[in-house]
Amino acid sequence: MKDEILVRTAARLNRLFWRNQDGTPIPGVSYGITFVTEIPKDYDDHHWGAKIAKDHPSAGGMAGDPYSQIFSTFIVRTMYLKYGLSPRVRREDRPFFTGQYRWGSDLDKNIRNDEIRCLIDGLSGAFAMTTAHEIGHIAGCGHDTMSPRSIMNVKDGAGLEPDWAEWIPLHIRALETRIDRAPARRRRR
Repeated sequence: MKDEILVRTAARLNRLFWRNQDGTPIPGVSYGITFVTEIPKDYDDHHWGAKIAKDHPSAGGMAGDPYSQIFSTFIVRTMYLKYGLSPRVRREDRPFFTGQYRWGSDLDKNIRNDEIRCLIDGLSGAFAMTTAHEIGHIAGCGHDTMSPRSIMNVKDGAGLEPDWAEWIPLHIRALETRIDRAPARRRRR
């Protein structure tokens, strides 16, 4: 479950920074930032990181250069505890995570499968939004309370679906001062 949440979070982070979900850049559009689960050993370029941390009394994340912290327990406690699985994840749920369950074969199992899929989707979205927000701070973006779709909105942004989130023009300019865009493709003559 943790691996799937991490992979989905990375895919969503890539989209929030205008990359393809698999991390490949869109020439001339994407920010020059990549999200990986582990930094390659031979990598020596500047990097920012986001570490999953336990809890904070009042924040889902905290920005720091070069590492931000994403408080998993805070996110679960404030956004998902009331939607927790009942019963909790158990051994019998394994087919729902491995892709072995054939949807449509049993109504109760279909419901359980959907509950688990929704929870994973929601958690990965919350982790992606929180991480993007904290990286936005590292890049020089401040909080925004004007646009309800802003990644940096702390008032209306909590619980915002990542597919609806956006960088407002002010934050785009801030990001562009710290993160280059992926080079545009040259036209062949």
